[in-house]
Amino acid sequence: MTLTRQLVEQNHVLAVFSTIGTDNTVATTDYLNAAKVPQLFAGTGAARIGDNYKSHPWTIGYLPSFRAEGVIYGRAIAATAAPKVAVLYEDSDFGKDLTNGLKKGLGAKAGAIVESQAYEPTDTSIDSQMSTLHASGANVLVLNVTPQYAILAYLAAHKFGWHPRIYVSSVCISPNVMDIIRANAPELANGSNSIAFVKDPTDKVWAGDPVVALYRSILKRYAPSAKFEDVYNFYGMAVGYTMVDALKHAGKSPTRASLLTAATHLNEVNPFMRPGITITTSPTDYYPISKAQLVRYDKVHWVALGPLVSARG
Repeated sequence: MTLTRQLVEQNHVLAVFSTIGTDNTVATTDYLNAAKVPQLFAGTGAARIGDNYKSHPWTIGYLPSFRAEGVIYGRAIAATAAPKVAVLYEDSDFGKDLTNGLKKGLGAKAGAIVESQAYEPTDTSIDSQMSTLHASGANVLVLNVTPQYAILAYLAAHKFGWHPRIYVSSVCISPNVMDIIRANAPELANGSNSIAFVKDPTDKVWAGDPVVALYRSILKRYAPSAKFEDVYNFYGMAVGYTMVDALKHAGKSPTRASLLTAATHLNEVNPFMRPGITITTSPTDYYPISKAQLVRYDKVHWVALGPLVSARG
């Protein structure tokens, strides 16, 4: 908060862009809205942000709705035979939204959740939670977690000799994260499920894509030490593209008000997104990414499973 106040009150910034994470976004949202400073395209899909456009109109997230992501997993699991579901989730808006969405997506099979365990973002171990989940006899494990805890969860399941079908939140699927998991629990990494919305620059499917070539050239010029396989870098360029688009539509001499107007009237074909996924907003729709694609990890990379699906919250 101190640094945010400095940006606004001393540096007189036009806007705050791409706040990282739900907790960091929530911590500054009240202040920025009171000051009428645009807080644009934050790295969150929390309902607490996306649903509150009336009370907090100056704050817009960017990620697909976490609640909708959970719905997607729930529907996929409900379509399988005799699922018994165990859930590990972060005790936060992020983890709770995903888990509530999962229950909604399971529908009549919501009773298939046989055990849920929460962890705090400050926990150094989740062995106890994973032991309880393993003991439940579940054949499906849903990881509504951030990357550090996804790695710990896979390692724990591997240690227990547990081989459930795994659904892991989309914030965890960068190749550099999956490389760690695959190196330590290959039998669990292979076949894991998630959703994706940006292209994967490490996948041969996109090898000839001009945007991937642009991504490489930008990294080489401006961040030569950055890892090409770190898809968070690719995501950063995707959200940066949207911010530039909003600035272009805010006028030659943009104001905070004109920038907010531009940001809430987007209809953008963003080349960093998977084909068919557009960036659209309105004054009553603060979830810019409305579609996603189910993906499955196949030995060394994620492959698409079927057409795009709705990511509306």
